[in-house]
Parts: sequence; structure tokens; C-alpha cells
Amino acid sequence: MRAQVFSDVDTAYAEVESNIALLKPYKAEVQRPGAAGARQPSPSPTNTAARRSMDFLNAQSDYRQVQLAYGN
Repeated sequence: MRAQVFSDVDTAYAEVESNIALLKPYKAEVQRPGAAGARQPSPSPTNTAARRSMDFLNAQSDYRQVQLAYGN
């Protein structure tokens, strides 16, 4: 049982390190000074509302995925 616990912890730690390595390029892209302006189309009321809705849905999806991963 003790060996299984150590194995589970090692596996989880390796997964976290892998996820961090995968996120580094995205984080670097988001933090680049000109990146935010380049991604955004011209502001219009429809574009802004649609973007906010999509941001909310994406955030909700991300939250659910994190909660599921945490539960597993």
C-alpha cells in the first residue's frame, strides 16, 4: 500500500510538471506586450457581447475540467 501511495504521488507530480511545461509557451504569448491587441478584432457591441459570452463559457469549461481533474 505504501509503495502504491508513492507511485501515485510520483505520477501526479510528473503530470503537474508536464502540464506546466505545456503551459509555458501559452503564458509567454499572453504576457507579450503586443499580443493582447493583436488578438482582438475591432470593438463593436455585438463582438464585445459575443466575446464576453465565449469567455464566460470557456471559463466555466476550464473550471469544470479542473474540478474533475481534482476529483480524480
